Amino acid sequence: MNVVGHLVGGLILILLLTSLVVVVPLALVVATFLGSASAPAGHVPDEATVPMVGPVLGENASLDSLIAPWFGSRYVFGGNVIGGVDCSGFTKAIFARLGVNLPRTAQGQYNVAQKVSAPEPGDLVFFFGTYDSRPDFISHVGIYVGDGVMVSAVEPTLGRQNINSAWWRAHFVGFGRIGA
Repeated sequence: MNVVGHLVGGLILILLLTSLVVVVPLALVVATFLGSASAPAGHVPDEATVPMVGPVLGENASLDSLIAPWFGSRYVFGGNVIGGVDCSGFTKAIFARLGVNLPRTAQGQYNVAQKVSAPEPGDLVFFFGTYDSRPDFISHVGIYVGDGVMVSAVEPTLGRQNINSAWWRAHFVGFGRIGA
């Protein structure tokens, strides 16, 4: 397929030889092909992840059994099923199995969580600016599993991340507890 692009005032017009015209913000094209200061939705650096070994929570077998089937699910922005999920879709699904109805977005979940400074396994952990979003907007959520580790849906697959890595610390907002 042949593609021709024309820059027009911050937008790039992509002309496909199929007579279809697609208008895309230039910033998105630059971020996609050249990278940006923040990662695309769902992407974190490799050094911010944790190898998949051992049980998730050890002490909390019921939560462990709920989380385990999700490992390896690919990251899909807006997804909410095993096999294709984003961060808030994952947390919403896990808490639904526990009888708790969470809002669909990371921001919504942050809004209803009781903020805590001493996290326990099963608490939510919140981040801002993990992709090109407003700096005052909660853009990522995971489930804290102890020892500085969370489980969350990131690019390419749901897994464990070290929240004490430099990347996650730079985006850290806080912990939240969800009541039943």
